[in-house]
Amino acid sequence: MNSIRELNNIITSQKDIFSDFSLKKVLTNSNTPSFNDILTLETEKYKLMDINFSGEALDKVSSGQFILGNEERVKLLNGLKLAKSEGQSKTAFISGKSVYLADVVKNEIFDIINDAQSGKNVIKNIDSAVII
Repeated sequence: MNSIRELNNIITSQKDIFSDFSLKKVLTNSNTPSFNDILTLETEKYKLMDINFSGEALDKVSSGQFILGNEERVKLLNGLKLAKSEGQSKTAFISGKSVYLADVVKNEIFDIINDAQSGKNVIKNIDSAVII
């Protein structure tokens, strides 16, 4: 099994994940994409290196409230691996001005909070916090 450092090197050496997705790759025989084509594209696009997103978190990412670049995705993936190795289940990942709430067992980000919202939220039912 790869160590976190090896995994980080592999991931950061790869090109941006989003550049691999285009509607042309999932189009059926017609020139107009079907609902299924678009759904497949969006689902794969936001799986982000084995990190799943709940509907609420996915809405925030797709609306542009949060930009997840390669560096942020690598941090989240490494944080999830670290929290899982420590036996945690619900974790808050603190990164810059954002907090990512995750179910570590499912590898799922279930909510994202930014600095503008942070004064209005109480984060409950987490067992750990990781600064990434």
